[in-house]
Amino acid sequence: MEGEMQFTVTGNKDTFMYYKDSGRGGDSLELVGVRPNGEIFLEKEIDNGVGINAEFLSPSIIEIGIERYNEDYVAMGDRFTGLFDTKYYQLTKDGEMIEIDYIDQEFANLAKKGQLKWVPGNIGMNYKSLKANNKGTLEYGEIPFYMTLKASYAFLPKNKLEGTEAVNAIGKNTMITGSKKELTEKLQKYFGKPVAEKINGNSYVYAYKAGQYYVVIDGDGINKEAYLYIGTKNGINILFWPFDGGIK
Repeated sequence: MEGEMQFTVTGNKDTFMYYKDSGRGGDSLELVGVRPNGEIFLEKEIDNGVGINAEFLSPSIIEIGIERYNEDYVAMGDRFTGLFDTKYYQLTKDGEMIEIDYIDQEFANLAKKGQLKWVPGNIGMNYKSLKANNKGTLEYGEIPFYMTLKASYAFLPKNKLEGTEAVNAIGKNTMITGSKKELTEKLQKYFGKPVAEKINGNSYVYAYKAGQYYVVIDGDGINKEAYLYIGTKNGINILFWPFDGGIK
């Protein structure tokens, strides 16, 4: 058995904490809110028989990912799909868990500054600063990527990074879930119609202009999941449209 605990303290001194218990039967998560006088005002247990990921993103916002369950498993290990449906919750002083959207006005405002909500770093920061503030590994392929727990950071093609090179694109590692219609309508609400797109069967990629930057959604219409990216025009075109046009 393995356990994991995390806690936060809000401005009015309430404490939110969770304890995750991991075993062969899957994960269980106990979420608790405690007032300064010791009163418990929130108590929630989640137990789905497979995996659970959780992280406090602020003193009162938590990200919870529930692993999808394989109904047709034969061996016990086949229950675990490795695919997580992630939701975000605002924890209130009244003990409520209110689900909130990842794509909202705050997301749009940050995108226009070259940032992804709840992801460290920004477009234009140099590799030296990124590495100093975010633990990760540098991987070279067609372009250099710095890989961290929360995100991947792309640079322009180069055989070796010296430190002054600027981040050209950022991809959020955690998927967001929702139908193609739901997710693209949210993005269009804040950024207008896409400026580039690529459709391949049930897979889709759309790019939207966000100030001087571009937001991209890379999704699967069948599994109802997608990844989000932000980058410069060059950064996005290199990642998604290296040979067939892209953002003009």
